[in-house]
Amino acid sequence: MENKPRKRRRRKKWLTWLIVLAVAAGGFIGYGYYQAKSFVPVAAASYEGLRVERGDIELLVGATGSVASASVRDVVSRVSGTIVSVGVELGDPIREGEQLLVLTDTNMESAIRTAESSLEQSRINLSKTYVTTSADHYQITAPETGRIKSLKAAPGEDAGQTTKTFGALCLIMTEGKMQFTVQAAPNKLNIGDQAAVLVDGVMYMGEVISASGGNAASGSTQNYSGNLTASTMTNAQPTPIPNPTPTPPPWKGNITIQIYTDEPNIGDIATFIGPDGLTWGSGELSIAPGASVSVTATSGKIRDIMCANDMSVTRGDVLFRIQQAEDVSLGIKSQKLSIEEAERSLEDKRKQLSDTQAGVSAPIGGVVTSLPVKAGGKLAEGTVICTITDDRLLDVKVDVDELDVVNIEKGQPCTVTLDALPGETFSGAVQKVASIGTYANGIATYNVTVRLDEAPRVRIGMSASVDIRVKHAGNALLVPIEALVQRGGAYYVYTQDLSDLELQEAQAAHTGRSGLSGSISAMQQRQAQQMGLVGNNANSGSSSSVPRKDDQGLTKVEVGIQNETQAQILSGLNEGQPVYLRLPNAGAAPGNAGGMFVMGGNLPSNMGGQQRPQSTPSR
Repeated sequence: MENKPRKRRRRKKWLTWLIVLAVAAGGFIGYGYYQAKSFVPVAAASYEGLRVERGDIELLVGATGSVASASVRDVVSRVSGTIVSVGVELGDPIREGEQLLVLTDTNMESAIRTAESSLEQSRINLSKTYVTTSADHYQITAPETGRIKSLKAAPGEDAGQTTKTFGALCLIMTEGKMQFTVQAAPNKLNIGDQAAVLVDGVMYMGEVISASGGNAASGSTQNYSGNLTASTMTNAQPTPIPNPTPTPPPWKGNITIQIYTDEPNIGDIATFIGPDGLTWGSGELSIAPGASVSVTATSGKIRDIMCANDMSVTRGDVLFRIQQAEDVSLGIKSQKLSIEEAERSLEDKRKQLSDTQAGVSAPIGGVVTSLPVKAGGKLAEGTVICTITDDRLLDVKVDVDELDVVNIEKGQPCTVTLDALPGETFSGAVQKVASIGTYANGIATYNVTVRLDEAPRVRIGMSASVDIRVKHAGNALLVPIEALVQRGGAYYVYTQDLSDLELQEAQAAHTGRSGLSGSISAMQQRQAQQMGLVGNNANSGSSSSVPRKDDQGLTKVEVGIQNETQAQILSGLNEGQPVYLRLPNAGAAPGNAGGMFVMGGNLPSNMGGQQRPQSTPSR
């Protein structure tokens, strides 16, 4: 009776163990089923076949900026003067050469008159000592046409000393005017009255030209006591008369009488015969002021005298031959050089006045964008008159990143588009590249100027986009930029279609997923190895394929120009050779690498694909 409960307890223990084993078996089977389901098959990547083609490729640098004038000119006055009128207004269009201002310069006019007078005096001074030279002597010639008077020179004398002593070697009367002064006190004597003058027994008719010390006045008749002056007609015929008995009246002043003749000698005594026929006084004859020129010399020995008193000479006649003296020759050369310099200076002044009176003209065509001057104002040399902006020759100024500016050079062709003129394209070329950049917000940019070729409707200030062609290759081998595969700094291109191979690997992986043994396919094993989940020798199941190499189907190439759509192949491919673009399947699960089988759906997204070239700001 006591053994029955013990048997009952043993049966309960075995029942408990059976339940535990059943639960464990069910869990193991469920776990195996879950593991089998965790390998999610996805479709393999596909490949698109293309062929290597020849064509042109270019690399563009794009930038934006605005339109500006290629030529802005400040018009600066080169003369000074008073502004008579202003011919333009602010904002006016103007043509090259069109007059901007009209000026006058009274100071320059006065300076020209002074220069002309000074030059004429220099010429007169030179004419007084004008010479022609030979090897051993020089000649003094007559500076004017006239009659030789007061010849003081003698052969053998020093010409310079004679000139210093007497004031001249001789005089040349250029006008028939001689005069003398007498003491007289006539009754009823007027300035301008005719006077009879007796010289060496020859009577000449003259006139009273001045009086001093008395009450005589021109045009009046009165009792006179003072000084008078008289002159004689050049063409008057001398009338010889007997010498009258002098009965001079009391002296009460001086009169000067001028006769119009050059026949008497300087120093001859002239007697004034009054209206009453009496002798009123006498004096020595001299040449009237301005009626003669002096013939002078600075040095040299007088060798020959070619003239005489009262001899008529013509300008240029040889008067004296002087033994050559170097200082005389040098002096005359110096005078000539001074005159030449004065002539040039005078011509410059005349031209400057002419330029001033001609006004200021526009050096370029364009638009007047500043005009600080007004009519009536004074204008100094160097003053800015206005600013002209050329609205026909236009530039586009853009800022280019430091990474791109190293490829930009003057003369590179450009294409320009404007926001204000959609659909229109303008051509140009790089005109200037700034050598100094501007640094802001961690970026350095450089100003680049693009000169537009023709822009009839483009206006200053418009917004513009510029494409600068920095590189270009014609008849080049080209592939799509997507065909490049970059590995380890080198470029490759798929030249084999691996679609079937990848599909076989995918199918083999799917087949190896059967049973609860946890075996995996070759593709699954390679994925796991890449993830580090298993070792290189791990293979818990049968493998139906041999893993392919990572570079299978790839050909190494040398790449030239690259832009957004194409790449230039320098070597590694031939024209017409097929290349393939590896296109991931559009239905691949997230995290799936290029159509591979992803363990648990948690593979990194870069597994199984290739590294694409990084994009650059250049196009």
